[in-house]
Amino acid sequence: MADTLVNVKADTIEDFLKNAQAAIREGKGEIGVTTYVITPKVSYDNKKVKKIDFSVKIDIKRAHWSGGKADDRHKKAIETAEDLNADHEEKHRKLAQDICDKMFKDAEKDLVGKSSKEVDAKIAEIKKAVDKAYADLDKKEGAVEFDDDESKDTISVKLTGA
Repeated sequence: MADTLVNVKADTIEDFLKNAQAAIREGKGEIGVTTYVITPKVSYDNKKVKKIDFSVKIDIKRAHWSGGKADDRHKKAIETAEDLNADHEEKHRKLAQDICDKMFKDAEKDLVGKSSKEVDAKIAEIKKAVDKAYADLDKKEGAVEFDDDESKDTISVKLTGA
């Protein structure tokens, strides 16, 4: 599962974040997004589940600095923002994978003999669990923030709650 990198040119950390947010089109301060699709493979017997296997496909789209005229301070800050965001999106990927791995096992057993409506309801339940975990993570560290104190040699870049 490769990440999709969206090239963003910028000369400053401020421009990078602004341009990245525009390119990614997520929430304020967000420069990456992790999406997932749950797919059931179901065989039915008399409209009841005979066998079911779930799979999840997880995709990450995130901003990647593709250059500009950044000085050393801004270049380091931009690279830090990109690294922090990559780590954050990997946490989303792991959350989705771990929750799906756990919930798929039980669902695949529980759904035998059930209807397609119950399959849809179970998928909705799994999605709700993943979405809640995503929201909880974003509340803790969903946006990139920086402090450009020009009297310092480096620009402080960190993740903050979205």
